[in-house]
Amino acid sequence: MIPAHVPDAQPMVYADSFDIPVLFRDGPARKPHPQWRTAPHAPWTDTGGFPTADGWYAPSTTWREIVKAATEVGRDVSPDLQRVPRYARGELVARVAPLYAYVGMRDVTPKYPLPGAAGRRLTLNPVYEYGTERTAKNALGYRLGMTMAEWACRSLMGLGQTWHLELGGPDPALADAFKNPAAKLPDLWGLHEAEKMYWLIEAKGGNVGVGALRTGWAQLAAGSRILSSYAHRRVLVGASVQPQGDLFLTVDHDQHPGDQPLLPDTVPPAPDAPGNLEDHISDSDDALIGAARAQMLVYLALRSAPTARLRTVPVPADRSSRRRRTGITTPLEQDDLTRALRADARGAAGETDPDSLRAGIRSMGLDDFLVCRIPGTEVLLGMSRRLFAA
Repeated sequence: MIPAHVPDAQPMVYADSFDIPVLFRDGPARKPHPQWRTAPHAPWTDTGGFPTADGWYAPSTTWREIVKAATEVGRDVSPDLQRVPRYARGELVARVAPLYAYVGMRDVTPKYPLPGAAGRRLTLNPVYEYGTERTAKNALGYRLGMTMAEWACRSLMGLGQTWHLELGGPDPALADAFKNPAAKLPDLWGLHEAEKMYWLIEAKGGNVGVGALRTGWAQLAAGSRILSSYAHRRVLVGASVQPQGDLFLTVDHDQHPGDQPLLPDTVPPAPDAPGNLEDHISDSDDALIGAARAQMLVYLALRSAPTARLRTVPVPADRSSRRRRTGITTPLEQDDLTRALRADARGAAGETDPDSLRAGIRSMGLDDFLVCRIPGTEVLLGMSRRLFAA
């Protein structure tokens, strides 16, 4: 039973912000209890890669970033779901529902607070703590580990799209070794464009101890032996949380040199300017296709949604005017320019006339986004019509 003193709480919303303690180090070690709350944390600087020094950091992020990581991590879903797009909505539910069901947020006062910190951290909610059976806890551990590994590698450190290693890895000549179901290999791989290096990634989640981390390190070593000809980085992300504790990450990592160049067909096209591929979809067809592939699951969910559930949301077409805080998303609901342009578009066209609204949007320098709520979740997802067409 949930005790009487536990208050009820609303589900988290996209704009909710919090701090996530992250410990960078060169290999697995015992759980750093209770350093995630008591140790001095360095402020996070967006370097587009690993920090210059190992140690504790406390980057701030939003629930929006976490949900995006959950929906995009890992495998290419299009071969399986292209003919049955309505199942894409179920896949999205499977990825985000455990997070909404068992993850919460609470106010904290760390011993060494950082300027500009949100002052809130993720934790396990009372449903998980008092009323969840062991199997469901294990399921959350997997989903939490994969989601936070994606968030750490992509939103924090600039890795490109991640892929499940069991699909064959970066080199077709090594695909059989990576697809071997008997081999104990890491979860994900990706390419860091700035480092010009492959990353092998293993994710662990839940009440992660040193035993689980050592197992993950051995999995990375097995993958490293297969990929030994290529320069690569091994990354072990432990997303550790326990009842009445805060979520924190350990990122254990090292590098391995290689003597072969990266394969041309696995290197994503580089836009003229650094940053997220989506920032360049208006001037680069390669960036447009890359962004479309990364969001294939969302596209399939939108494509299969009843037309009555789709609606249009206007955003500024000039992406350079959007003020990104951190990560790979740009919150717009508090952006004054966006709010003013949206109000002008609705005032000129009327909210009940979609065709007029779209025409008004385009004439005012706005992009129109197709959005739809995923049934059974709090998640509202969408993409621009140009990206949808691609």
